[in-house]
Amino acid sequence: MLGRTPRTIWLFQLLDLWRMVLLTSAVLVTVMSFAVAVKPLADGKLEPLDTLRFMLLAMPPMLEYALPFAALFAATLSYHRMAVDSEVMACAVGGVSYRSLAAPAAVSGLILGGIMLALSHQVIPRFLRSMEELVREDVTRLLVAQIGRGQSVRMGDMLVYAESVDRLDADEKSGAYQRLLLRGVLAVKMDGRGRVDTDVTAAQALVWLFRDDDAASGDPITTVKMKLLDVVAHRPGEGLGQVAEQAFAWEVPGGVIDDPKFLTYTELRRLRDEPERMNGVERRRRVLATHLAERATTDRIEAGLTGPGSARLVDALGQPIMLRGAGIVWRPPKISRWEVLPLAPGRPIEADRVFDGKRVQKLRAERAWLVTSLAPEGDKPVTVNLTFERVRAEGASSEAALRRESGVSGLVQELALGGLTLTDDPVPDLTAENSAALLARAERRVAAFTWDTFVADPARDLRDRLADLHREVTGKLHERAAMAAACAVMLFAGAVMAMRLKDSLPLTVYLWSFIPALVCVLSIVAGRQMVRHYGGLSLPVLWSGVALLGAYALLQYRRLARH
Repeated sequence: MLGRTPRTIWLFQLLDLWRMVLLTSAVLVTVMSFAVAVKPLADGKLEPLDTLRFMLLAMPPMLEYALPFAALFAATLSYHRMAVDSEVMACAVGGVSYRSLAAPAAVSGLILGGIMLALSHQVIPRFLRSMEELVREDVTRLLVAQIGRGQSVRMGDMLVYAESVDRLDADEKSGAYQRLLLRGVLAVKMDGRGRVDTDVTAAQALVWLFRDDDAASGDPITTVKMKLLDVVAHRPGEGLGQVAEQAFAWEVPGGVIDDPKFLTYTELRRLRDEPERMNGVERRRRVLATHLAERATTDRIEAGLTGPGSARLVDALGQPIMLRGAGIVWRPPKISRWEVLPLAPGRPIEADRVFDGKRVQKLRAERAWLVTSLAPEGDKPVTVNLTFERVRAEGASSEAALRRESGVSGLVQELALGGLTLTDDPVPDLTAENSAALLARAERRVAAFTWDTFVADPARDLRDRLADLHREVTGKLHERAAMAAACAVMLFAGAVMAMRLKDSLPLTVYLWSFIPALVCVLSIVAGRQMVRHYGGLSLPVLWSGVALLGAYALLQYRRLARH
């Protein structure tokens, strides 16, 4: 005869179980939040009051690891107490099966698994982002703390070290909310492969900090500008060079973090179609776009000179410049610049400059060189610099213009015109294209010019980062789902082991469940890292821990049910 549903027993079990889950979770989360906040506080990134805010923000993210083990511990204590008090045996004698007794644990596990999935997909990423913004919101404090401890500071693609740092007043004229003065500065600029490209030393450096809370991306952006004074620069293979000053600028992102763990489920799915939302991808996209734009610029100049015999450019003030020649020839490797060819052998290189929209100055030079300048993060990613050697000028304003530029009139040994762009500049269109379109262009370029590593290297770098990001997103989505499933299985395993090992101490029972649960979590974390490096073939490793823990729980349940 079938017994009635033991609603009273279920209600008692659920109340006792959830009371233990909530109490244990609160204790674990508080301890883990304090442990997470200790390092930023010790590093000077947080003030004492900010530490309390940081701990509160850290509590939801800590649930990702605290909740599964808290559920395991609560199920072990709750069911073990029932078994020790002979309540489980009394229920069995009264006709209540072990399946019915384990039902509240199974249902609670499913509920906790759903809560874990919602937390990991929606709540935890937002709180992680808030924690990161709290640590980074005071960039001044971060810079002063790191330099004060004798540590280097990463500024864009540079590592900066200083012997001392002093705070200065805000600069209302420039709009900077904070200024810093660095003394005894050493800055190392890295290339795309992490190797030293240039190292500079400076007696002093001025740093300005600007904050834009209304950026187009919707995230607050802090812009840092640094001017090095009395600079001595060294580049491998080129020796030392000394200049009066050198300036750098970079952006410190706010909410846009280069890690998928800060993104919700919806944002992760969008990331597959819009990978440029990640700083690492966007930075590489800009570099590739700049390199392609440089090639497009030189190609158009060469096409204009070899075709109509002229190329139209404009300077930084929008004044047109007409360059005439028969083409350009690359002169590697020591010169590393283009030489402009004359229209006929023995003839000078010609150029027309327009002043004020009407006055024309004609330049005639024995030789002319063309160099491109790249600035992927700047307003003008690609500019052209023209250098004329032994140049003469003709026109009503020529003598005055040359005097202003070179200090002499008549023949000038060298005249440099910088910051030029084409009138039909290809740069804006290329820099606006997404990663997929740029990679398609790069593939066609490399297929036509197999030697062109200038385009092939940044294209490969972007392609590798996109593949790495795709694997990261896959691993993160599966990790979140696996942790939710592990939470459900852990609770059920703890309940089964507590009833089966009723004659053992509670901590002994917990140990028999804790070790397989720990192996399960480690396999999930290790599996996610393997997915990032090796792709979807590593997903079985990620899910293997959940499968083994589930098989372990079912095996113990069958042994329990036989008795």
